[in-house]
Formats: sequence, C-alpha cells, structure tokens
Amino acid sequence: MEICSIWAVSKTGRPYEGPVVKVASSGKGMVNYMKEVMAIVRQNKVNVTKEALALAGIPAFTCRKVLGRGKKLIDMTLLRNIVESGEIPVDTSGEYLSETTRLIPKRVFTIVVEDHDIEKVVNAIMEVNSTENPGDGKIFILPINENYQVRNGEASLDAY
Repeated sequence: MEICSIWAVSKTGRPYEGPVVKVASSGKGMVNYMKEVMAIVRQNKVNVTKEALALAGIPAFTCRKVLGRGKKLIDMTLLRNIVESGEIPVDTSGEYLSETTRLIPKRVFTIVVEDHDIEKVVNAIMEVNSTENPGDGKIFILPINENYQVRNGEASLDAY
C-alpha cells in the first residue's frame, strides 16, 4: 500500500500552506475497509448494549441522546372507539394514539468497525435490544471513505 500526498489549493488559487495530509491508497484509488454502524435503540437499553459491545470485542463507540419517531400508524378502529367512549385508555392502545406526533427519547450508538466486524456488531446489538415489539430500534450500515487523526492529520485504514 502506498502513501500519497494531497496538495490542496485555496479558493484564491494559491497553494494551501497548512499541514500536508497523507492518504493511504491501494494504487487503484481509495479502498473502503471500514463501515459505520448507526444503531437507534431504546433509552433503557444503553447499559446492556455497552456490555454486549464490550463482550463482542468492540471497545470504541459514541452514544448520543436523540428524539425521534418511527412509522407507527394509528388504527382508525381504535380511534373511533376512543372518540365514542370519550377517554384515552391507559393500556398500550393509548400510547399508540399519543405517539402520532410525539418525539420519543432514544439513544444512537455510532460504531466504526472494519468490514469483517459488521456481523458481530449487528448481532450483539440485536441480541440485547430485540423485544420483538415496535420501537425496538433500527440499525444502519454506512461506508466510511476516509479516516484522519485530528492530532497529526494522518490518514488510516484502521477503524480505531
């Protein structure tokens, strides 16, 4: 694998005078060895998710508090029954009605791993977060094209 320099030109057309960034290349362009796993999970599943990732050998991740909602729709029969009775039920059917526009607190884990670790990460997250109910979450896999260390500007193909 060869290392090539990227020389940037500013908007004025003059050469960039900052640090030179080294980019790892296979000789045929950039090779994507990494993926980002973005997992949206219930807020009460953060600790078990952290433990599952640690047991799977995934030491690095980011976890953020977010608000959002899924595609859950209202059952119109349920709505008619509530309108006729005049009160919202206390059971889960009342929750379905109140969630039509309400943003639900969730947590988003962002994990950058090498391609061969994707299955291990997804399985670890699904194993501890699945209750087989709507709202358990969603997992997205995204490509990572480049990776730079802020400290020294070095590019790397390593996930960590």
